[in-house]
Amino acid sequence: MAVGYIKIHRRIMENSLWQERPFTRGQAWIDLILLANGSDGHIWVRGISIKVKRGQVGWSKLRLCERWGWSRGKTDRFLRHLVYEGNIVQQLVQQNKKLTSLITIVKYGEYNPTGQQTGNKTESEQGSINEVNKEKKKKGGKKTGEKREKDKKISMLPLPEIQGISEWFPVKAFEEYLFMRKKMKAPPTEHAQDLLVRKIIKLRGEGHDPEAVVEQSIMNSWKGLFPLKDTEGKNSYSEKAKVPKIAACKDCGTTKWTAYIGNRCGKCHEVEVAKR
Repeated sequence: MAVGYIKIHRRIMENSLWQERPFTRGQAWIDLILLANGSDGHIWVRGISIKVKRGQVGWSKLRLCERWGWSRGKTDRFLRHLVYEGNIVQQLVQQNKKLTSLITIVKYGEYNPTGQQTGNKTESEQGSINEVNKEKKKKGGKKTGEKREKDKKISMLPLPEIQGISEWFPVKAFEEYLFMRKKMKAPPTEHAQDLLVRKIIKLRGEGHDPEAVVEQSIMNSWKGLFPLKDTEGKNSYSEKAKVPKIAACKDCGTTKWTAYIGNRCGKCHEVEVAKR
């Protein structure tokens, strides 16, 4: 585990070497930290003031594409990877029916501490060194509380930008499902998570409760997501309701009749009456 840090002035972003494109993935990660607000403030987006807290980046994906010299697909995949690794959190802020993306750097205080200097080290840095020393003193095989807490979590990727999805998507249940998959030693990849989310959207369109679908897989320890068993085929069953059998005329055997009298169709009944 690396400890300590070096100070990098934001002026480095003006250097021609730093501005060479395309950026590397590591350079883009450092660039995000440099772009993050050092203190709470706000930005203006289409004439609307958006609050940006310390450690947040108020840059859109399109601006990051242009800055890093990447395609939109590569930028989106990179940000999704950072979310999956627990390095950033993406959120959408709605102002006057318009969405703005904000990126929060996780543990930004460790990259840009605000503690007072203690000798040649800040309080944050000294605390990190103390933690490392404590870890070395512990016997192997024992996990710290922080590590156990980390084992419990698996980062969920941002939901696709579909109108209204955040109102009905079962985020809590899906996070529990991801945790179950991790315990089964089969954590889904980023692409697999995307496919699972789209499967939930599809099943919802077929009339299945999204939360019940996820809970069904958790209860049965299933790796996949499937239609609800208690409702599957319900519509088709009602459409195929039992139809009573039509009695046949005992004389001609027809079942196509408009009247049915005494086990005979109307025509045969008239013939029988005429014989009398």
